[in-house]
Amino acid sequence: PPMLPGEVTTILARPSAGKSTMLVDLARKHARMGGVPVLIQEEQPREAIVLKLLAAETGIPTRVIRDGALNEGTFHALLDGLEDVRKTGVILIGYSMGSGSRITTLSATMVMDCLDYIKRVTGGLIKPSWLGWDYLQATPPSVASREGKIVDIINIMKEIRDVAKYGGAPCHLAVQADREADKTAPYIPRKEHCQWGS
Repeated sequence: PPMLPGEVTTILARPSAGKSTMLVDLARKHARMGGVPVLIQEEQPREAIVLKLLAAETGIPTRVIRDGALNEGTFHALLDGLEDVRKTGVILIGYSMGSGSRITTLSATMVMDCLDYIKRVTGGLIKPSWLGWDYLQATPPSVASREGKIVDIINIMKEIRDVAKYGGAPCHLAVQADREADKTAPYIPRKEHCQWGS
């Protein structure tokens, strides 16, 4: 069944498991269906997201694009892909880490302010159909215990749900799992597997 506005689904996995790529693919899917996907990005610079979109549109691996190892055919496919990426209509909210500077954590309030800005500058014509929040950075747990960590994660999930309700869209949330997740067999992600910073 389709996700409802305000509904949050968590994608919990270890580093480099494809969480960001999955969110980019979901954003493309929503755009192709005529929606307005909003990707809230805390981890990767804008250029990395565009690279993922280009790879998805053209079928050219990100490594080939990044390294510039293009032949004439892939070069022309890349040019066509750039036009397709421009047309996707994926809205990015977040910080670019391309400069190498440390970023400030995006808060629920900051994201709601960005959604308000989008609404204001478009006269309410653009309304998000889907939110993807990549690499949630939460405040450090208020209690240095497993129980305190779980309570903080629950509170942050409530904030994300509030953002999704405020935006009137469902949300997929990508969260990095800690090493404890590697010790479970079969792997069944649980709230306590979220990293202390995620």
